[in-house]
Amino acid sequence: SRSLVGEGEGLQRAALVALDQIQGGGLTAADVLPRMNAKDEALRATSVWIVRRHPDWGVSLADYFAARLEKADSLSTEEQELTIDLLASLAESPEIQTLLLKHLDADNRPAMELCLSAIAHTTLSATPLTWLDALNQCLSGADDSSVAATIAAVRNLPLPKEGHPALQETLANVAAKTSVSTENRIAALSAAGPGRVLNEETFSLLLSMIADEQGSNDRTTACNCLAAASLKIE
Repeated sequence: SRSLVGEGEGLQRAALVALDQIQGGGLTAADVLPRMNAKDEALRATSVWIVRRHPDWGVSLADYFAARLEKADSLSTEEQELTIDLLASLAESPEIQTLLLKHLDADNRPAMELCLSAIAHTTLSATPLTWLDALNQCLSGADDSSVAATIAAVRNLPLPKEGHPALQETLANVAAKTSVSTENRIAALSAAGPGRVLNEETFSLLLSMIADEQGSNDRTTACNCLAAASLKIE
């Protein structure tokens, strides 16, 4: 791959794909990751395509994205979207899972928001328990601007068969807060799962949303939440 240095973008693209496809081609993360920042759009796209196929490059990927997350507040919108997309695509990598977890409990707010968004776009069949623990902590201390992103991340993740009682209780508590926006309260209650005991404020909120003919999606969610709730009202 060293022979790619100084070659034209078209040849670099062809060589990267060939080395990736050939068994024992020797393509490494070091060959591809720098080219995700290439000026040539096609070369960037090819590099991104290859990176998606290699969660096995975990350590190198984690190092690359750790550096990118450190400057999350200076990334362009396009760079943010690509970072979210790739982190979500590579989330089966244990190293990427650890990286995402680390930034859920960090002082770098822009990085945390990117990681929450990435988690909200993952397609994992099983969720790391450490993620659920961390999201519970995030939600417990979330302010109005981060609660929606945290709930979106939770709603996207499959819970274990036994659920996650602490997280589900926190979600139910968020749903019961009148200081939280209606949209976020309904989303939190939906994510909390069936069998929730509703307080009077939450029960009234669901009834008012069901009676509202304007927001059909919200009405459907409210109906589902009410149908799944415990019949007992606090």
